[in-house]
Amino acid sequence: MWQPLGIIILVLSYTLMCINGDHNVLTNMNLKIFFNRILPYGQATIIVITANMIPDEVEVVIRLNTESYLLVFCSIGKVSHQMPPKFERTNSISRELSYLNVKADEKVTYETGFFARVNATFWSKDDKYMNLLLRVPSKSWVKEDRRVIKIQIENTNAEPRLQMLKCQNPDLPRYVTIARSLLVQTVFVKSSKKVIKTIYRWQLRDLTGETRYSTFHTNHNAIFLKRYSLRFYTKYELWRNQAMLYVEGRFEGQKFAARCYLNIAMGSVEAVIGGGAERIAQYSTGLIMDGSTSRDYSKQETDKQFAKYYWNCESFEDYRNPNCIRNISTLPQFTIPAYSFRPNFQYIFRLLVEAEDNPSRKSRMIQTVQMVKQSILQVMIYCVFNCALDMYSPHSKVRLKAKCLDCGGQKISYQWYVSGQLTLTTEDLTMFIRIVATTAVVKLIIQTEDGRTGQQVKHFKKNLGPTVGHCTVNPITGTEAITAFYPCCKNFGTRYSPMEYWYYAGRVLLNSCYDCTCEVHLPVVSEIRILVCDSFLACCSSSVEVHITPLQNVTADTPNDVWNYLVSEPHHILSLVDEGYYLRYLQTIQSVATHIHQVDAAVELLRALNGSDTCTRSSLGKLANLTQTLAHQLKPIDPLEHRLLTSVVAALNDNFACVYQFNMEYLLVEQPFINVTQGCVTVYDIMNRLSMQAPRPPKSIYSQFMAALKNQTLNQRIVDKLTEEIKNFKDEDAKFRSLVWLNSKWQTERLYRFLGIARAHGLQPDENGDILTEGVALELQCFYIERDRTYYIETSDSMHKVEFKPALLQELKEGDDNWICLKVISTIRELHWWYPEEKQPSSVLLSVRIFHTVDNFRVEVPLRKSVITFTTIIGKYRPAKDYMEDISAHRITRSKDLLKENSYIDGRARINYDTKQLATFKSENDIEDYEEIEHIDPEERVSDVGKYINAVEVGTLTYMQDVLLYRILLEELTLLAVRFTKSTHKLHVAMTINNPPLFSQVSASDCFVPENLTSKTILFRNNCYEYRRVYMAVRVWGENPPDQKTKTLVPNGPAEFSFIFQMRSCDYWVYSKPLDERYWSHDGCIPSMIVNVSRGMRCTCSVLGTYTSYVYNVPAIVVTVDPYAQVETNFAIIIVYAFIVAALVLWLLWLFMYNSISPSKTVVCEMVDMEETSASDVHDILIQIKTGGRYNANTTASVRLSFFSTQRQELQFTLMQDPEHPDLLRNTTYILWLRTRDIRIPTKVAVSHNNNGRFPSWFLQHIEVCDVQTQETQVFVVHRWVKTKILVLTSSLIFKRGDVRFVGSWFRRFRVQYETVWTNWALFQPVWGTWRETNQYPSMSRFKRVCVFISKMVIIYSIIACGQGRTTVESLQKDRSFFVPFGDWLFYSVFCYIAGILVQMFYEWILLQYA
Repeated sequence: MWQPLGIIILVLSYTLMCINGDHNVLTNMNLKIFFNRILPYGQATIIVITANMIPDEVEVVIRLNTESYLLVFCSIGKVSHQMPPKFERTNSISRELSYLNVKADEKVTYETGFFARVNATFWSKDDKYMNLLLRVPSKSWVKEDRRVIKIQIENTNAEPRLQMLKCQNPDLPRYVTIARSLLVQTVFVKSSKKVIKTIYRWQLRDLTGETRYSTFHTNHNAIFLKRYSLRFYTKYELWRNQAMLYVEGRFEGQKFAARCYLNIAMGSVEAVIGGGAERIAQYSTGLIMDGSTSRDYSKQETDKQFAKYYWNCESFEDYRNPNCIRNISTLPQFTIPAYSFRPNFQYIFRLLVEAEDNPSRKSRMIQTVQMVKQSILQVMIYCVFNCALDMYSPHSKVRLKAKCLDCGGQKISYQWYVSGQLTLTTEDLTMFIRIVATTAVVKLIIQTEDGRTGQQVKHFKKNLGPTVGHCTVNPITGTEAITAFYPCCKNFGTRYSPMEYWYYAGRVLLNSCYDCTCEVHLPVVSEIRILVCDSFLACCSSSVEVHITPLQNVTADTPNDVWNYLVSEPHHILSLVDEGYYLRYLQTIQSVATHIHQVDAAVELLRALNGSDTCTRSSLGKLANLTQTLAHQLKPIDPLEHRLLTSVVAALNDNFACVYQFNMEYLLVEQPFINVTQGCVTVYDIMNRLSMQAPRPPKSIYSQFMAALKNQTLNQRIVDKLTEEIKNFKDEDAKFRSLVWLNSKWQTERLYRFLGIARAHGLQPDENGDILTEGVALELQCFYIERDRTYYIETSDSMHKVEFKPALLQELKEGDDNWICLKVISTIRELHWWYPEEKQPSSVLLSVRIFHTVDNFRVEVPLRKSVITFTTIIGKYRPAKDYMEDISAHRITRSKDLLKENSYIDGRARINYDTKQLATFKSENDIEDYEEIEHIDPEERVSDVGKYINAVEVGTLTYMQDVLLYRILLEELTLLAVRFTKSTHKLHVAMTINNPPLFSQVSASDCFVPENLTSKTILFRNNCYEYRRVYMAVRVWGENPPDQKTKTLVPNGPAEFSFIFQMRSCDYWVYSKPLDERYWSHDGCIPSMIVNVSRGMRCTCSVLGTYTSYVYNVPAIVVTVDPYAQVETNFAIIIVYAFIVAALVLWLLWLFMYNSISPSKTVVCEMVDMEETSASDVHDILIQIKTGGRYNANTTASVRLSFFSTQRQELQFTLMQDPEHPDLLRNTTYILWLRTRDIRIPTKVAVSHNNNGRFPSWFLQHIEVCDVQTQETQVFVVHRWVKTKILVLTSSLIFKRGDVRFVGSWFRRFRVQYETVWTNWALFQPVWGTWRETNQYPSMSRFKRVCVFISKMVIIYSIIACGQGRTTVESLQKDRSFFVPFGDWLFYSVFCYIAGILVQMFYEWILLQYA
């Protein structure tokens, strides 16, 4: 039983011996520090480090430093690389100290050992101690050896003395990121030199200053280090990612210097293989393996990322393939020849990349390639922003770029799918992704014009930023601008270090840092807003409460009060910058600005601002906030205030120039700085409208400036030249106003240029706290349907709000399952060809998808029992216009145009330029001006979009009887908003659809525009499913009806007004049509009758799909009218009309009596003598031969007729014709009277001709054979062409006297009779049309048509003229083709028809009596 206990005792004994031996390593070294008793200031001195022994079996770390100087930081013993300082063996340490002239107070306890000398220069007289640290890293249980060594630095009065801010202590190095720019600031400690101008030399060195990496020179005591400039290589692991920034200078013969210690966070490494983790490739083409997009995020994208790319290939199926081996390449991109791999086999490629400066920073990626036979493009999705490591932040845009590796010069089409929804067809994709799931699927399909396709799918994981932590602040209470608050956030976790903390007061960025050493100075707020972001700017927000006491006894009534307040206790604002308190300095100016109301006091405040040059991104936001505050405080804005604001914007522009100079603008549109940039955009919006309202300088100055602006040659040199010209003006007033205009325009233009990055991302002025950006915003949620609940969804880009009832979900759900998914996609893009020209600028789309598990949307979904409503933000001001101002015409804008709802200038600011005075001030209590502001239409914020930029219509009414009429074509289901912007008198307004309003309706209209109006909106919606004309009539409010006989002038007139036609429509995209026939449709969406659309355009749709909405202006069309014209009887017209009617009646009677007989010819032939052998009685036979009405139905040949009796007797007759003067013409009847004994009815007839003349063939309509004695008639219906052959005719149609026989069916007879009557009497082509030539329907001659037409027209015109009576004022307005009621139309139709029959019967009776 004692054996286990003995083993335990033995092991413990051995362990204690090892620990004691390791501890003896530091004891046995017996490290000593030797230096002179008094160390010189600013001069090199030697410090000696001695050691009794140096261990060979372990590594020992030595660190020696003061509070501002790191002298030694090295490893000795068992190390791979010997680090400085170099330890040398000696037999006499005392002798070495003597040689080095080191006279130390400490005695030498050993002579034999090792020594190292350190050349040191001390630049801080405040260093009292040196800290020595010895530790053994490989033996964590060995206790560190810490010593504090007292030192004394020479007490000298040398000036100036330089001190680093935030980074002088080597034990607390400043934490910085390699991918961010860095500002390092210094201050002079208690210097009597007020202005120190010299050259500062900055050197980036290793920790102890042994190696110099780079050198910079500046003219001031601060330096901006550009991003990636801190990248260097060191072979010592102990110094990795740490550096020292050394600055020195000389002033009046005295040298000064300081040190800044930096801890640099390097970026991560990402291996990327083009095509993704899984890929399909064609075996018969070269396989391109592209790893060139792999990133070392410690380098710029344009730099060479890695020295080598380690590629490996293997295949479990084709393992003997010589083209798939380990270490296949070290290039970023290489191509494996075609046919190197076998189809239907898989090949696995591995890529390893390592950072050059640190092999431990490495990344691997594996790609599986499936080889196939069909043609496949090699496609790649390239990450631009917010997609590194296949992660994305839902609070920022994801930017992707498409790349084709083997498309050649082919024309390429792109299709981007986000979560299964086609979103964009451009090369680049910019989008917001807001989904419940943790992974978003993005698919890219590329197709070339030769039909080849390829695709890649990427899965992006959601990066929600740091989580779980909490924030505090110390102290909790303090005074505005004076108290330094220190926020501190702890326990936040992230996979992507380092974390950075951004502190805000409201929307103003105060400061940022990586630890708890940041100080902030606050305005009067209740909380500090904190944004915690990882290295990829995925952020989460937090806040801490504070209690701020406002500044007390702020006196800002006079300029002297302001200046005395700033330079007295407790502010001393002029010394704050020299002492390094930049944050307190800027906040003090901002806080005092909130108490200023006079321009002179503001000038004194800005005099304090001129003492410092601001050059950070956070100071941009502070200056933008200061500009808005002064604009708010100094209202109304007159030329003096305008000049003051221009000077602040000049400082803002100088700050921008510095930001661009040091390449710090790259983050201005990302989440931490988005409020900074938006504040600058708002300042531009204010200054742009102010400069547009300022009076122009003389033409020479204006023309030169605008010409340079238009030609893009405007610069500071041209502005200085124009300034000198203005200073030569003799008129002081013109000089002042010209300088105000010139400086304002120039500083506004500078700000426009700096805000190019904002325009590229669509940032808008700060109105309601919303930030608008271009791209795609995706919202995806799944939930259970709840009854009696209205669903509201707002997209993440603040562009759309969707609203619907549970009935919509119930209609679209599958079966009885109440689980449903909703996807809302907001897209901002240019829609190119499918937009009408006047709507082209609109680029906002909304897509709503509702599905159960999988989104299989293909076509729009009609809604039968529900509707969906959405509101879209439309038409906001752009941050900077991309078109030049027209030089030829100056647009005068009223002061109210400066105002906008909920902006920093809150509705009381006015700009007034008086040509007689330098500055004109107006009181806010001025009732007239106050009322004008109260009536300002919030819709004035809606920008002019569309083809027609200036569509304002101006009208003038001089007389009370004047009426102005306008019209416009209103599309189906479209809303028309008539926005009156000016009215000097009260007006009647009448609006009608299709037909202009009658003047009596205008006077009786209850719709009116008030007097002295600045804004009035009238809505008119077309609920029809087709285009309609809309008319609007305007007249002065007054007597109804007005006196029509005399013209009355408008009292206090003339009356002037102006308005604009604004169209509003809601559309959805028709997916159900073929691809090339799709279009935007109105028929399923209706705009709401909302007067104010400044907060959004509201639409209600009965279709589920993709929507858009428009608000755009169109010009009105003026309709010329002569209201209340005097109506007088014109007796001359009546006499002429009566004469024409009488003449027409006589002429028609003559035509009918003498020219309406059809062409005919009768020939009498005695055939009795030729039939001597016959004993039959003699009969009279009338034979009528009728030609057709067709063209060329006549004949020039002689026609032979042969008649055959039932006893086979034959009788022939030839109709002889002269070919030059034929008898058988078109539509003629040839009558033959035969006296014969043999021919009887029934008979046969044979017809032929002798083929003489030019037109021998003819068209035979019919032949009638009539026996006069027996009263029988045989009819031969032919309807055939008689050509060269003999035509034998037989017929059974024999009619006796009194017979009534129907030929054919009743429907055929009815149709023939109806169409005959229609052709002859309906007169649908009475004069100009051709005859209806068929085999069945005879036609009228042309003059008959003319006669009937004129007769009917005379009858109709006479009846209607008598029925309508005399012309009146209102009848002049009516268009009878549209305005005759149906009842009147029916009455006149029946009456005219009966009258026409009666007249026809009268003419027939006359003819029967007298013809």
